[in-house]
Amino acid sequence: MKAKFIKALGISLGIFSLATLLGTGIVYLKVKPLIDNAKVEAYDKLSTIDEETFILAEDTEIFDKDNNKIGEINITNFKYISINEIPQYIQNGYIAVEDMNFKTHNGIDYGSLARAGIALIKNKGTITQGGSTITQQVLKNKVIGTDIDKWERKLIEFFLAPEFEKMFTKSDIMEFYCNSNYYANGCYGVGTASQYYFGKQAKDMSLSECALLIGISNAPTRYNPVTNYNASIEKRNFVLSRMYAEGYITADEFNRAKAEEINLVLEKDERTKESYVVSFAIHSATLSLMEKDGFEFKYTFKDKEEYSKYKEEYNSKYALISNEIRSGGYDIYTSFDMDKQEELQEIVDSNLSKFTERAEDGRYTMQGSATLVDNSTGYVVALVGGRGTEDEFNRAYQGFRQAGSSIKPLVVYAPAFETGDYYPSLKIKDEQKEGYPKNATNSYRGYTSIREAIARSINTIPYGILEDIGVSTGIKYLDKLKFSGLSYQDSYNKSMALGGFTYGTTTFEMAKAYSSLVNGGEYIDNSCVREIVYRGTDTIYKDSHNTINIYSKDTSYMILDTLKDVIYESYGTGGNMKVAGQIVAGKTGTTNENKDAWFVGVTDYYSLSVWCGYDIPKEIPNVGAGKYSGDIFVDMMDYVHKGLSEKDFKKPSTVVEKYIDKDGKATDKDTGNTDIFSKYLEEKRKAEEEQQKLLEQQRKEEETQKAEAEKISQLKLDIADFGTYTINSLSDLDDYDDTYNSLRKQILSLLDNGIKNEYILELNTYYNTVNGLNLVQQLRKEKADEEERKREEEERKQLEKAEAKAKLKMQRLAQADLDLSELSTWEEETYKELASKALKSIENCKDYGEYKLLMKQYRKIEDEYKEFISSREENTSYDDNHSDNDSIYKIE
Repeated sequence: MKAKFIKALGISLGIFSLATLLGTGIVYLKVKPLIDNAKVEAYDKLSTIDEETFILAEDTEIFDKDNNKIGEINITNFKYISINEIPQYIQNGYIAVEDMNFKTHNGIDYGSLARAGIALIKNKGTITQGGSTITQQVLKNKVIGTDIDKWERKLIEFFLAPEFEKMFTKSDIMEFYCNSNYYANGCYGVGTASQYYFGKQAKDMSLSECALLIGISNAPTRYNPVTNYNASIEKRNFVLSRMYAEGYITADEFNRAKAEEINLVLEKDERTKESYVVSFAIHSATLSLMEKDGFEFKYTFKDKEEYSKYKEEYNSKYALISNEIRSGGYDIYTSFDMDKQEELQEIVDSNLSKFTERAEDGRYTMQGSATLVDNSTGYVVALVGGRGTEDEFNRAYQGFRQAGSSIKPLVVYAPAFETGDYYPSLKIKDEQKEGYPKNATNSYRGYTSIREAIARSINTIPYGILEDIGVSTGIKYLDKLKFSGLSYQDSYNKSMALGGFTYGTTTFEMAKAYSSLVNGGEYIDNSCVREIVYRGTDTIYKDSHNTINIYSKDTSYMILDTLKDVIYESYGTGGNMKVAGQIVAGKTGTTNENKDAWFVGVTDYYSLSVWCGYDIPKEIPNVGAGKYSGDIFVDMMDYVHKGLSEKDFKKPSTVVEKYIDKDGKATDKDTGNTDIFSKYLEEKRKAEEEQQKLLEQQRKEEETQKAEAEKISQLKLDIADFGTYTINSLSDLDDYDDTYNSLRKQILSLLDNGIKNEYILELNTYYNTVNGLNLVQQLRKEKADEEERKREEEERKQLEKAEAKAKLKMQRLAQADLDLSELSTWEEETYKELASKALKSIENCKDYGEYKLLMKQYRKIEDEYKEFISSREENTSYDDNHSDNDSIYKIE
């Protein structure tokens, strides 16, 4: 059979090899070993295939920290149905959408493969469209798997598909396909999905319902009608349009199906419900295998296009691997401590028991979630996604909510401490400013230390700090902490200083982030999965306890030390969150209108994050001072710390205590007040400043060198042009001289003396050569003569001007002498007239040296007149009409 198998693939090999060579650019000799290996793998897998391969798989089982089974993805409700029970609409719909040539190809659609290869070349190796047939997809999902290299898997599919179609009919393959697809919400196969969503057997589904299921299986998370109803309807309409375009339905059928309203029945009683630990284990295992398969996770985005593209890739990959895990055969070993899990569930339920309102689907409207992390390992040991055990929506990792002030230490204060410019005792003015948020108390305290601002949960100070260090600085730390709810809009969102994100975060992410503070700023990159085993023997994943450095040890300790004040200072917002026999650090968080209540706290042993709120956000009654979330925190932490000795957080040797002045700054003077400072961060800041200076100096030097090089290059061209200058007139000569002087000045400004001397010599050589020409000498003589004539003319004008000025002076002085002489013989009746005339003449002489003497003579005459008037008034009585204003002539 092997010889026949290889011979049958000969023609196909030629076509596929050509596409591979064109798509990857790898020479045949390098590809041949991969092809040979794929042939062998295809043959080996072919021998293992029978009908049972596609009917039932082993349950995927979940185990706790002690390897006790705590749950399973139970597929006993899986309804395998034969092809005659699968509506023709389903079959034709899949053909229209997934594989238009399914009925005629031999397992490989060479036309589709060629188009995919051409697209691969056009996009420089990036896969933009697939070439997989339904046959290949069945083999990938049920025979080959996805835990091998994509190219290797494609090769195996290529060789295996034609032989597979010899073993089974097209109707068999379509039957396998429809029974193995995942339709979200734990539904595997068309039979299970039709019963769950519509409460009917598959054969009884309408065209519209068939199209909806086809759409769901394309991307179960994205087109889940329970959580994304509108998206699922849009996808249904797309499927219908493809069926109509391919001629499988009439226009009337298309319009009626598109207009049909989908009513979801959701028959949950026939399904095994997933507990919070099971659903989180599946989620975590999916992410682990995505990473193992080479998927690159991203958390921050520059724009909407990048964000949308990533989300599409993420959802597609997530659905694929999640489906594989849920389809069975996996053993997932976790870190869950079921005693702690049960206790945490009981504590959440009991603390929220007073809220009895339920939604139409039976869920409590008031909800809570919590995540407990063991700081020594980074593992999640308990996780509650909601109240009770009936609700399958796991809010601990799916319920993204605004974090309020609980995010401030992570996105503002710790990043600020890392700069070295901020520290716990530094005082910043708490004041109401335009564009700034208000404080929850609507009061402002003036200059306040960061330590106190954290404890009081002041809003203005962290907002201002984030504005100073930059949103990009703060958000890069959330990126490293793997906050998966960030949007491209958060990249410039200053409101995240107060927890105002586009989507928000979860208790899982918050607990892991706070745990990194206890671990000296190291994020232990795990969740709850210790190991994943496939089909009982093949270990395909094992946690390696990788760590990611987020903050320095000094920053982490200083943040924890300030977060103690939240608990232990009289003004701290978490005064009720003390844990008996343990040292606690933590932060409350309440969002606008009290719609979300958080408390995230840590001891040296554990980190616990708690959220409470309504699924449809509205105000939580009586939620002040960490109520509910804080109560859950205390109850659980009291439980998990029983028998554990008190431990404080480890203080780095580089964190030192110093006296502080009135501004909170370090001082050598004994002020009686102290706080902690980081020698490491201070030295780091100084080193960075020095490095920045060196870089700036280097930049300036490079700019100078670049400018010098450009100047030299341009001067070389300009000097060459100067050497070709032709002079025919005085105007040309003036331009020539101006150009020479300009070039000479530029050359003398060069830094390189060698080039400077070389260029001056070359310039002068051209200049002297031109000056030696008879025409130029004649023009220079004419120019000199003209300049001499102009000089003499200017001297003549200046002399005439001086003579006229001297003549005017003599005239003015003579007139002033004459007017003074007339005034000296004054009569009482003419004095005022003569005085005014004399004064005007004198003022005309103001710019001359004689002015003071003239004024002296004038004042002497004026005094005589005043004396005369005064003596006469002593002997003369005034009549009623006499005015003091007429007594003398007043001069301003």
